Amino acid sequence: MMSISRDCLLCKIYAKRVASQNAGMTYNHGRFRLSDYDLTKFPGPKVGEPTPDFELIGLDGNPVQLSSFRGRWLVLETASVSCMMYARNVGRIAELKCKYPDIEWLVVYVREAHPGRRRPAHQAMAQKLALAKSLKADYGESRTVVVDSLSGDLHRALGSLPNMAYVLNPDGEVVYRCDWLSVPELDRVLANRPDTETNQHTLTDDLHYPSVWLTAKILWRSGIAAVWDFLRAAPRLLPTHRAADRHYLAQRKTDK
Repeated sequence: MMSISRDCLLCKIYAKRVASQNAGMTYNHGRFRLSDYDLTKFPGPKVGEPTPDFELIGLDGNPVQLSSFRGRWLVLETASVSCMMYARNVGRIAELKCKYPDIEWLVVYVREAHPGRRRPAHQAMAQKLALAKSLKADYGESRTVVVDSLSGDLHRALGSLPNMAYVLNPDGEVVYRCDWLSVPELDRVLANRPDTETNQHTLTDDLHYPSVWLTAKILWRSGIAAVWDFLRAAPRLLPTHRAADRHYLAQRKTDK
C-alpha cells in the first residue's frame, strides 16, 4: 500500500493537472453552463498510474478511505442525482455487476450536474449526503455509494466531468478510464483484464443517451432553472461533443 506521503504527492500532481481547467470556476456551480466544461481535456490519473488516497463519506456518515478498496478490482463511477448521463445506465450497470461478481463497484457522489431550486448546489455536507442517499430511492442504485468532499477533492483530481468511469486493479492503478461511461466499452475492458486500455474518450455515436422522458423528469425534479439552463445549452451540446470527438481522434492518430 502506498504511504500517506506518496498519496499526498499524487494529490498535488493531479491538482496541478486540473488547475487550468478549473481556473475561475466555482466548484459547486449554482447553474449549469456548458462553458464550465472543456471536453477536450481529461486531467487526472492516467492508465498505468496509481490513484491517490482520499477520504470519502459513506451513506451512514462514517469516513471511508479510497485505499480501503485496494486488494480487489474496482469500478468507480462519478454521479449525482441530477445527472441523466449517470441515470441512463443504472440498470445496465446492475447487469454488469452480476456478470462480474469479483469486482467492487463504487459510485462517488460529486457536485450536481444540473442544479436547480429543488436540488441546488451543495452548501453543506449534510445536504450532499441526503441527495446521495436518494440515488437508491430514485434509481434503484445497488452499488456502494460514497460522497466526495464538499469542495470535490476526489472529483477534481479525477477530471471534474459529471459521469467519468475508472477501472482500478487491486494495486489501485488505473487500467482504464473514460470521460463518459459507456457500458459496452466497460464490459469489453472488464472481460479483457488485466490488459490495459488507453482509449479514454467515448465517441458521441457510442454513447447511450437518456430518453427525452428521463431527461425531462430529472431536470424538472431539480427545478425550472435546471430545465431552462439545459434548453439554453441544448443547441451547442452535440457540436461541442463532436468537436471533442475530432480532438481525440486526431490524438489517437498522433499517438500511433
